Amino acid sequence: MRFWTGIGIFIAVIVVAFTLFVLHITGSPHEAVPVAAPAFAPITDVTVSDSYSSKTGLHTVKGSGTVPTACTSLTASSTVVAAADASSTATIRIDLSAPTDTGMCLELPTKKTFTFSIKAAKDAGETVYANGALATSTDQ
Repeated sequence: MRFWTGIGIFIAVIVVAFTLFVLHITGSPHEAVPVAAPAFAPITDVTVSDSYSSKTGLHTVKGSGTVPTACTSLTASSTVVAAADASSTATIRIDLSAPTDTGMCLELPTKKTFTFSIKAAKDAGETVYANGALATSTDQ
């Protein structure tokens, strides 16, 4: 008889502990306050490599940037900015953007790459902007 009483008490303790645990997890008295996510994710460790083809007059630009998660996309667009005066050269403006990912994703910085071609003068330099701000890039 003592054996079954002990088993009954043990089961009762387990049921009460489980019930209190579930109520503790699901019965939060505080509501979560929504926080607005930034419009763009930060882009770090930007690298740019440019090769020029004299046959086609095209610059092929390859590069990479590190974004906060693997789910964050990195897009690149480019324009040729005309020379300010006769003593300067045209510049290829590279605009990188990384919209904030709103889904669930492991926050592990990920290197994303981009490639594009653009017609510009042979001696055109590059200026890189990340999410609208001038970025420090490493030419390779």
